[in-house]
Amino acid sequence: MKKALIFLVIVIVAGVVVYTLTTKWRGNDNRDYANTKYGYSLQYPAEWNMRGSAQSDILQFFTADNPPGDGGLPDGIKMEVMVLENYDNLDLDTWVEQMTMGGMGGDEIRKDKITVGGINAIRVTSEPMFEEEGEPLGVYLKHGNNIVLINYMGSEPDYSNNLGGFETVLHSIILTIE
Repeated sequence: MKKALIFLVIVIVAGVVVYTLTTKWRGNDNRDYANTKYGYSLQYPAEWNMRGSAQSDILQFFTADNPPGDGGLPDGIKMEVMVLENYDNLDLDTWVEQMTMGGMGGDEIRKDKITVGGINAIRVTSEPMFEEEGEPLGVYLKHGNNIVLINYMGSEPDYSNNLGGFETVLHSIILTIE
């Protein structure tokens, strides 16, 4: 009887530990964002700052106290979600090829086909332009007649420390309007 009770306590404790770890992994402490103009939603880490609204063409996330300006290397990290018009209704491969001829900054290192929110996407990794910068990332996906571009950049060690947050955003994207 005593062994059975000890076994039951171990199982319950193990269950609580597994539940706690997997609940946090699922991102329950993340914040939600929904764009009603372009029909997408995502989750982002609660400790990140956000600038934008439900109608924004450009949504900006950052870890510094103040929003980063355009150009240069931001303090911490900067992630932007931009919705761009695909005027010529190009397929994703052609659009990305035309738009990344010069890279996102430095030369292109790699281009991978991935899936984001069940949609085919292209992930482009570029050479850093600054010595203390992580490799800038750009993820492109087609949504109706638009291209959604998600850029991620930052200085080290913040870049590497927040890369998991970038992946959280990518894996949480839901496109709702075509």
